[in-house]
Amino acid sequence: MRVLIADRSEYLRRRIREMFAGEREFRVVGEIALPQDLARACVNLSPDIAVLGLGAYGDGPYAWSVLAALRRIVHASTLVRAIVLVSSDTPEEFLQSLRAGARGVLLRDLSKRTLLDAVGDVMAGGAAFDRRLAGMIFECLADNAGRGAREAPRPVDPAVLRALSPREREVLHSLAQGLRNSEIAARLGVSVGTVKTHLRHIYRKLEVSDRVSAVLKAFQLRLPEAA
Repeated sequence: MRVLIADRSEYLRRRIREMFAGEREFRVVGEIALPQDLARACVNLSPDIAVLGLGAYGDGPYAWSVLAALRRIVHASTLVRAIVLVSSDTPEEFLQSLRAGARGVLLRDLSKRTLLDAVGDVMAGGAAFDRRLAGMIFECLADNAGRGAREAPRPVDPAVLRALSPREREVLHSLAQGLRNSEIAARLGVSVGTVKTHLRHIYRKLEVSDRVSAVLKAFQLRLPEAA
């Protein structure tokens, strides 16, 4: 698999490159520091995976530039699949990255095993979420549906929850925590086939076709779009 690494931090680029070193199934074909070089690098280097950092904590303008560049390569229908590295465990960067077209979102302090597993899942057609990131989004699942209209809005759309059965909510919860089908099955005490059936029902009810879209549909946050 051909890997492109993009982040303004030379230290982070080197650390990610070292994680791939010695892994025979991966080859780092390029590194870039500037978001405006991303589209050209994807055309020239034909990577399978792009690992994109959003910059250090609070670096909003740079992060927006990265997300805008990601949107451009997704819109251009390139075959590259992106994993975005974020510095914050708040919902904003997580959901903005997914909306921009990322197939995975991980924290910048990730381990080598986390990165390699994520790349494998994404290349297999799945998605990869850092469990430390995704889990916090579902903290309000249990009590959101009954909240009054005058209360402050919460991330979960109540209409989405009402459309799902209790077991489907559990599966969706596990899904956004980054669990694989086998892990969801073990958690719920069911077979992998049953989990796949629940996922099909969830996708149908939410009118989506994949795991990432299901998470996005469940959380209708009004977030500022990257320029």
